[in-house]
Amino acid sequence: MTAPAVIFLDELDAIVGTRSKSGQSGVQAKLLSALLNEMDGIGIRQDQAAVDRAVFVVGATNRRDLIDEALLRPGRLDQHIRVPLPDLQARQEILQLYLSRMPTAGDVLSSGDVRRRLTFATSAISW
Repeated sequence: MTAPAVIFLDELDAIVGTRSKSGQSGVQAKLLSALLNEMDGIGIRQDQAAVDRAVFVVGATNRRDLIDEALLRPGRLDQHIRVPLPDLQARQEILQLYLSRMPTAGDVLSSGDVRRRLTFATSAISW
């Protein structure tokens, strides 16, 4: 592997899961084992020790409870950042951003009924 590098693993819970849950397939167990072994080997080249520390592994998930604890130990994915769901104002701003590129009536997001439906609809999407 060439440093510096960023390795991004999206939907980490679906890729490897956890060994403690009975629903894990044999493929997931093997993938988890391989990933743990590879992550332990990142940054262990004697000739370029300082450079190899610039390899960052980032994982994303909506279900942290389904991530194997071995992945969350120091030296692997040891810093955890929680991004909370957006509140009503943030949801409106997100929709306004995307709707600004589409032809719509000017008052689409201004009425109280639309705000109420927006809160209900986007909270269902957020799960």
